[in-house]
Amino acid sequence: MGMRVAVIGGSIGSLSSALALHCINCDVNVFERSTGEMKSRGAGLVVQMDLVNFLKEHGVSTEDAISIPAYKRQYISKDGSIIRVEQTLQLMTS
Repeated sequence: MGMRVAVIGGSIGSLSSALALHCINCDVNVFERSTGEMKSRGAGLVVQMDLVNFLKEHGVSTEDAISIPAYKRQYISKDGSIIRVEQTLQLMTS
């Protein structure tokens, strides 16, 4: 292996950096301080096809393993009423 690298935090940016460093032969360790499941962190990250293709190309993961399809997006006001609905297919992750 090449250089030893510590990546602090498990955000999408940190994990992408760790994967890129691993792909150039670095010995990478990722450190995340959250001990529980990430359920309380919310959702709403759109998975771009460039990321899906990169992960497939490097044998890391598949589209089904990292995302779920969303077929529409709703914009909701503070009182809970729906302001607008967009019909669109996007892959989402959390």
